[in-house]
Amino acid sequence: MRILGVLLAAAWLCRAEVGLPLGPFGRPGVPLLVHSTQETAVEIAGWSFRVKGLAQIHPPHLPAILLAPSGGELARVTAPPADRFLVGLFGDGPPDLAERLDAIVVPVEPGIRLRGGDWRALDLFDRIVVTDVERAPMEELLAWCRAGGSLVVAGARGFAPGPCLGTLVQAPDLEEALRRAGPVARSRIPRPLAVWPAVYGLVRSPDGNPRALATARWIALGCAVAMAFQVLMGALGWIGRRALLRGLVLVAFAGGGLGLLVPSAHYTALAAGRIEVCYFGDGVVRRRILHVRIGVGPGATFSPGELQAPVLYRSGGDPWWRGPGRVCTLPEGVIRIFLEEQVARGRPASTLMLDSSAPPSGRMLHDRPVLDLLPTASPGGPWRAGASVGTAAPVPGTEEEPLLARLEVALQD
Repeated sequence: MRILGVLLAAAWLCRAEVGLPLGPFGRPGVPLLVHSTQETAVEIAGWSFRVKGLAQIHPPHLPAILLAPSGGELARVTAPPADRFLVGLFGDGPPDLAERLDAIVVPVEPGIRLRGGDWRALDLFDRIVVTDVERAPMEELLAWCRAGGSLVVAGARGFAPGPCLGTLVQAPDLEEALRRAGPVARSRIPRPLAVWPAVYGLVRSPDGNPRALATARWIALGCAVAMAFQVLMGALGWIGRRALLRGLVLVAFAGGGLGLLVPSAHYTALAAGRIEVCYFGDGVVRRRILHVRIGVGPGATFSPGELQAPVLYRSGGDPWWRGPGRVCTLPEGVIRIFLEEQVARGRPASTLMLDSSAPPSGRMLHDRPVLDLLPTASPGGPWRAGASVGTAAPVPGTEEEPLLARLEVALQD
């Protein structure tokens, strides 16, 4: 009994503790930051994610319950009310801050240390207020500001995010910073969608393995011609029966071997492509890259990157992977799309721009279906947009993703 008690105590001390550093709220399409004291698997609605230290996971819908491998509940995540803003607070603030901002204020876990790609999880907030600069992850907060976030810093000055899609307000004290920042508003850049059927509507299934099929046809044609020629020579008496039989057997074996090996080298089970939605402003671009994968043959598998979030065709359905390995098996004809976001310097292609003074209908420069993304992809306020089209469908067997379509949105001040 004493040994059993020691083992139970050790198991209790070694269990993984899972927490939500950014608070109990989440938004569809926005990565959720989860922290675990030990490596563990977290399950949400059948989707499994491996968590070690600080990690991003992608709830397929909200509200969501985080479950341990044993089935025990670890945490609950809910979406904030649709009519309320959400403000993240790094540091201490006055007790009436929520009332003054007319928003839900969420204190962030003190001393949290984010990684380079974790700025995407900050899209949870409509504004972030920093009163403890020393303990706040300013590098990632400034990256989020460059990507379109509204950042208010009190007690310090001199931070420069560079070319910026968002807003940065700095002041020596909180009162002055809040006065300069004004009321909380929606982000200039719309949040990504977890369910986006319009994106799937842009993708056409490619012809599966055309090169392997063409190679097999040429091999079959060559074998047929060789056999027909030998039969003709045998009928004319130019070769004997034994030689004819040997020749036919040789051609059959050679054709079978080539037909097995050569088309197999050209066979691919997966087709790849990408769709881009780009937001430009002040010399910087936030690029949403939608990685498209389609199964075009048996055995198609795909492992998305850690920071690639699944984009669903509908809110229901089975998980795309089971277990924390994130290996997706794609039946033939099935499409999977994953979202990755980047922020870099860049300017829009002026030849793709449309005037924002009127709806885009009837004024497109290129392909209408790409512009149909605008109702869910365009930011609030004045904008200009245009679209360009690359290949019509994902290309089987390509290591570099071909561009399927690009939508460009230029923010106007």
